[in-house]
Amino acid sequence: MPVAWDESCLLSGYPADHAVIARRKGDAWYIGGINGLAADREFRFRLPEACAGRTIHWILDGADADSFSEQAGKADSLEVCIPVLAEGGFVAVIQ
Repeated sequence: MPVAWDESCLLSGYPADHAVIARRKGDAWYIGGINGLAADREFRFRLPEACAGRTIHWILDGADADSFSEQAGKADSLEVCIPVLAEGGFVAVIQ
């Protein structure tokens, strides 16, 4: 994980509710999201244009608060919908 960034942007968020932030270092994008509510939900947001068609590796909430799941593939669509557990979150690396 880089310690200095070339670009940062808020993809979605509202104080005390949730935040989805994208940061870029060189050609790689790092996306992180956190759910500030005590209820499961879905986050809908749009990835930066530079992510189109690139490889994306997701680390997502698992079946419960003590587990996680991983997915990898291509960013075929910039429109994203991610299920997030209560007070959960996710991260992604796009290269």
